[in-house]
Amino acid sequence: MILVATALIMLYLLVNAPALLMRRAIVPPKVEDESVAVTVILAVRNEEHCVKSVVQNLIEQNYRNKEIIIVNDHSTDGTARELSKFDGIDGIKILHLEEGVVGKKAAIRYGEQIASGTLIVVTDADVVHPQGWLHRIVSCNSGKDQLYGGAVLCQAGEGTFVERIQQIEFAAIARLNAGYSNLYQPISMNAANMAYSRDLVTRLHESDKYDYPGGDDIFKLVTAQRYRIDTVFDSENPVFTAPEKTWSSFVNQRKRWISKARAYPAGFMSGITAIIGAGHIFQVIFLPALFVLSGNFYYVGLWLAKYVIDVLLLSLAAFETRPSPGFISVLRVALVYPYLAVYIGITALTGSYQWKGREYER
Repeated sequence: MILVATALIMLYLLVNAPALLMRRAIVPPKVEDESVAVTVILAVRNEEHCVKSVVQNLIEQNYRNKEIIIVNDHSTDGTARELSKFDGIDGIKILHLEEGVVGKKAAIRYGEQIASGTLIVVTDADVVHPQGWLHRIVSCNSGKDQLYGGAVLCQAGEGTFVERIQQIEFAAIARLNAGYSNLYQPISMNAANMAYSRDLVTRLHESDKYDYPGGDDIFKLVTAQRYRIDTVFDSENPVFTAPEKTWSSFVNQRKRWISKARAYPAGFMSGITAIIGAGHIFQVIFLPALFVLSGNFYYVGLWLAKYVIDVLLLSLAAFETRPSPGFISVLRVALVYPYLAVYIGITALTGSYQWKGREYER
């Protein structure tokens, strides 16, 4: 059993090793003109507190050849009222899903049908887009049929522990994804920072068969890789999302993410996901149990080895964020995160969760 346990920890280290590599930055050709027409699609639901600022942020992007399509997914707060303030502004279209048609995926589909741009850019209402964000996306996609994904990082918020977890977690995901992009291919996408040519819309719609809430970003990646569509992850063009403020909203968001894992087809990406999850389960449940049953401190050593691996990986990611959460926060997050991940994973795959005022069953 000792050999099996050691092999599992080594395998966990192996699948996380790409995060240790230096990132290979994408150097896109410099596009001086704005001949590529861009459509930015923003699906919103109950975003009263942030929709005005994100639309203003998109308007102020220094890429002028763009239209902004905002699709309201039956918001029950003041989102529609905030959107009405942009009625009549040139380049902005405000749409509302019909009764019986619900969800972020449906909202994005509706926006794609209306889009006039040759390049579709999808983003979220709770993110901040740095100036030059659209210019870089166009440069990376100019003349190419590809699925583009940019990094999504989490703002520090007020510095509470739940916000620190998210800040470090987002940075770690981005670093690991960049590492795999260097070696082989991206292993994740985020609909807060994603783009593809309009010519690819029909082919990427195969992801419609996956009936899960969200913007089907992961399933677009799966579909693109199945059809050998070029995929690229750009760690140098991040958007910044606000952290969830409460443990309840944090857990529910992660349940929504993990619930999609049941539909991952067998392959490279699902294998990586499974090994990382198994590493957390092994640390949280099996290594303590093996130590209690055998009294062998070797299992304690393996537990510590897994903890050190996590500290190393999270440190590399955290120190790239601004403001840096600090090494003490990394130590705390590395200690707590596996237990959170196991709890969220079990409850996501066996129970229900709430998101934006809707209840989702297993």
